[in-house]
Amino acid sequence: MSSCPPTRSGSRRRRGIRRRGTRAAALLVPALLLLVVSTLIGAPAAVAQRPLVVVPAGVVEGQVRLIVEVPDGTGPVRPDAVAVSVDGAPAPAATAQPVLSDRLALGLVVDASADGGPLLPVGLGGLANFVLTVPSSTRGTLVTDSTPPAVAVPWPSAQPVVLRGLSAVQPGGARSTAAALDLAVAQLRSSGTDPRLVMLYTGASDTGGEPAAAIAERMRAAGVLLAVVCPSTGTPAEDAESGFWAAAAAGTGGVAVSAGPAEVIAAFDRAASALGRRYLVTVPAPARLPATVAVRIGTGGGSLTGEAAVAPSAPGAPGRGPNRLVVGIGVAVVAVLVAGLVVVLRRRSRGRAAHPAPAPGEPWAARRIWDVPRRVDGAVDREDVVAELEATLRDGRPVRLCPHPDLAGLGVTTVMAEFAHRHRDRYDVAWWISALDPDLVADRMAELAETLGVAGPADSADRAAAALVEALRRRDRWLLVFDDAGGPRQLAGYLPDGPGDVLISSSDAGWQDLAGPVTVRAFTRAESVSVLSSRRPDLASGPADRIAATLGDLPLAVGPAAAFLADTGLSADAFLALLPGTPKPDDPQPGDPEPVWAAMLERSAADDPQALALLTLAAWLGPAPVPLSVLTENSEVLPEPLGTVARIPAGLRDHAELLRRRGLAQVAGDELRVHPVPAGLLVARTGDDHPGEGGWTAVAVRLLRAAAPAGPASDPGTWPAWRRLLPHVLAATDPARRLDTVAAEVGWLLQHAGEFLEVRGRTHAAQALLDDARGFEADSRRPPGPE
Repeated sequence: MSSCPPTRSGSRRRRGIRRRGTRAAALLVPALLLLVVSTLIGAPAAVAQRPLVVVPAGVVEGQVRLIVEVPDGTGPVRPDAVAVSVDGAPAPAATAQPVLSDRLALGLVVDASADGGPLLPVGLGGLANFVLTVPSSTRGTLVTDSTPPAVAVPWPSAQPVVLRGLSAVQPGGARSTAAALDLAVAQLRSSGTDPRLVMLYTGASDTGGEPAAAIAERMRAAGVLLAVVCPSTGTPAEDAESGFWAAAAAGTGGVAVSAGPAEVIAAFDRAASALGRRYLVTVPAPARLPATVAVRIGTGGGSLTGEAAVAPSAPGAPGRGPNRLVVGIGVAVVAVLVAGLVVVLRRRSRGRAAHPAPAPGEPWAARRIWDVPRRVDGAVDREDVVAELEATLRDGRPVRLCPHPDLAGLGVTTVMAEFAHRHRDRYDVAWWISALDPDLVADRMAELAETLGVAGPADSADRAAAALVEALRRRDRWLLVFDDAGGPRQLAGYLPDGPGDVLISSSDAGWQDLAGPVTVRAFTRAESVSVLSSRRPDLASGPADRIAATLGDLPLAVGPAAAFLADTGLSADAFLALLPGTPKPDDPQPGDPEPVWAAMLERSAADDPQALALLTLAAWLGPAPVPLSVLTENSEVLPEPLGTVARIPAGLRDHAELLRRRGLAQVAGDELRVHPVPAGLLVARTGDDHPGEGGWTAVAVRLLRAAAPAGPASDPGTWPAWRRLLPHVLAATDPARRLDTVAAEVGWLLQHAGEFLEVRGRTHAAQALLDDARGFEADSRRPPGPE
């Protein structure tokens, strides 16, 4: 969707770690083991014959739990392609649930003892990075390893709450690691979701006397995996990857990683990478235990098989499982060590030889990464534009979709979104980037880089974007869409030259030599009539033709008009009577969708004034999607009657749904987005509303001030909120607006937004905001002068 430009912006600096290099390293050991087979029958067969590492993870509530480790490089796991047999007899259907899935329940345990104090800051940073790595839907808890252990953040807490809890941990006292683990497990036991993971950061080599097998057995009984990151002391007996913590974690299907003090952040990355290859498989428990359970999983690289002995007791019961487990752990340990070596070598060499190209057609990721706006209801199949777009893509260059120079509202964004949806089987990765503000492009690129694992939250946006461009050059089956771009200089360095596809919407003629042009024109009359008839089947061809002629066949007018007619049930004559004037049907370039939008807004104001107030506020908050939760959680600062409506989330959603049905806004999940044409019209029409309160500008600023995190912007716990609010802050504090009545609030927002950009490494953009903040703070302290 197009968007209106703010005057200031910035992009984020990421906190975290790189996750590149693990793939090649994890393939080395299996490749050596299967070298002969690879030579005789080829690499694909070798991949298909690799055994799974299957770890019994306990019997919980009548279900056998197995943690299955899939070798790297095998392609995506098909969750429904899982077969399990118990003692040779087929078991009921099972699915493979990724450990790092959107249902993950996460417990963090951090060494907060006095002994762990010197390495606590780097551990907290690593834990914060890990929290930002897992799906944003993850709910968590935080327990401090102290005497006695304490719940710093109770279950269940959202990502920002957990991050804030980490920032508040202070060292002191003695360790009580076993009790701290039990406390975290007790909270996750009642989570009601799977998988359940405890991530422990500790400076201790063990729990102080309790055997590793006992720790593992209690965690298996609660259906919990254990992952451990431990600073290495250099003593083999105290190495987390070969000592106590390796045995405890492996007994649950988890992982233990150690590193020197300077590499703790990277150790969390290695743990996340290892957990990313683990899946939870559950089947009903057999009548008799012990039993041998065999698992076969289908992946993009073929079927993989493995088996383990499941017993009602701790690991070590008779059967083939323990031997295979020991082999699996040994392979995993060696692979992790090799991975560390490869990471070091890659940091010393930036040549492309350090990034081996994948096999042709190799899937990009185990799950599809899809961030494209939803389809517009009743979108027409624009065969001529799509055919031209397809032909231009075959030239191997980016494609620039440009509107006809004399027309507005031609639906360029809709064409790109519809193309992506119609060809979704062509892409493993599709990513949408709003490019109207060049400073935020790197930020969106960085988000994709983190999602793909080629950069970490600690990387600056520019560094992460460069890593993404480099990675995309070696992969296929991806689509990048740059919507509302300016000239080519603004996207310099962001356009990969690999075998994927790039779409750009821009009216800048400077793209002529860099991208193949595709001009988007108005609908044909047949297309306009088709859109109108699809939403109103009772509309005869004659009235539909009259409406289409009145609207100039402009997609941005025809589409919403069709939705409006369908929702209101108005006749063609009644709808045309709403319009301020009827352009001549033979006018070749009506070119203005605003009259029909003005008419629909007037009617909606009469039908549902609260819905129009919601739409108006969204327009004043700028082009980015507006989370409805921002309104419901801060309803006290909203003007009436919108404030009353916002106090009831379901009621607010009903008003948003009316806007969607009438084609006035897009609503997806918790977010509402307004097209720039009606947004600009609303802003112009409502500039003098609420004059005594500072107008809608003041409403938007006060809402953002109430929604902004209370803690300092340098606190990692505030980052997710600032990433969501920053585009709105930049729009709402535009110097072109009347900001005098809310100067103090504007100064506060700019100060904190500037600090957020500064800690992310965007010093130039940060400085501009900080300078403006000082000016607004000075204005807020200045006494009013004489009229």
